[in-house]
Amino acid sequence: MALTTFSGPVKSLGGFIESGFNNVVDATAALTLGALTLTVNDHSGKQLTLSADGGTLTLPTIVATAPTDTTNPTQLNNLGMTFQFTVLTLLTTSLVINTGAVTDLLYGTVSLADDANDEGASGTFSSATTNAITLNGTTQGGAAGSVITLTAVGAAAWKVEGISVFPTASVPATPFSTRV
Repeated sequence: MALTTFSGPVKSLGGFIESGFNNVVDATAALTLGALTLTVNDHSGKQLTLSADGGTLTLPTIVATAPTDTTNPTQLNNLGMTFQFTVLTLLTTSLVINTGAVTDLLYGTVSLADDANDEGASGTFSSATTNAITLNGTTQGGAAGSVITLTAVGAAAWKVEGISVFPTASVPATPFSTRV
């Protein structure tokens, strides 16, 4: 089935099955020249895997403007778009996730789990100026099993939820930063 748009709620009495080849995207393989700008149509709602080092992933700019026709499938409003990244192999250099607009900010937490010592997680919170996440394979995490989920929840507001596994016995550092 091609792209289908519903203008009202959809109810399924048997659930929805999200499976198949196009539901997982190797985001690392899609990095061209070390950068990938994510899109709603190609990446939102899919499982995005990371299996190689380096690069910058850029989220779409949030468009929260109410459409004149809420049933128009080509409206620009993109609230609710969700991107979930799962690290499959240890990242040993930095992988950066930037917001699409510098004014779009990240709100939420990423728990840091110490894989080397089999210790529990500690949390790190985004600040009022956070618009980037960096996974470096050590103190900021990025080991296999790290999962970061970002959802556009309001004008210039991304909700962040995640766990970042770090494989060394070093002191964890926040993966949140302000990009330039």
